[in-house]
Amino acid sequence: MKRYVIILVILVIALMFEGYRIYNQLQSTQASNVSIAIKRALEETNLTKANQSYYFTGPKSYHVIEGINEENNPIFVYVGEDEEEKIVQVGVEEGVTREEIERLTMVSYPDGEVLRVNPGILNNQFIWEVLSRSKADEKLQYIFYDFHSGAQMKSFKLPL
Repeated sequence: MKRYVIILVILVIALMFEGYRIYNQLQSTQASNVSIAIKRALEETNLTKANQSYYFTGPKSYHVIEGINEENNPIFVYVGEDEEEKIVQVGVEEGVTREEIERLTMVSYPDGEVLRVNPGILNNQFIWEVLSRSKADEKLQYIFYDFHSGAQMKSFKLPL
């Protein structure tokens, strides 16, 4: 019996070590992908300084780099996962602010708590993606707003 306990402890430690190794490998790959996206954005657009990055997952996935362009204006640069895909950008001032989107969400969904608001592209349209949690049932919900007008496009609750 003692022998089985020792073997079980060794297996648990080995599994924990392997899990930690896989987690670190995934994190370093993600950080590398962000660095590549920022480098492409700096080289292929008029972005001069990257302040923050977001990852948008939709029908197509994008690294969205928020930064400053040559005219010292804030912009979002959308770098697709595919290196052959064209990089697109939009001025932050061309759209509704993140704060306004949070306010619109709280007005439309007063029972919700906004967890994050990220820029993205959906159906070739610049959007704001909101992730919120219902205080009533704790379910997560995605809400999509048009970047330029702030009009709600669609929403759906995750069936968790």
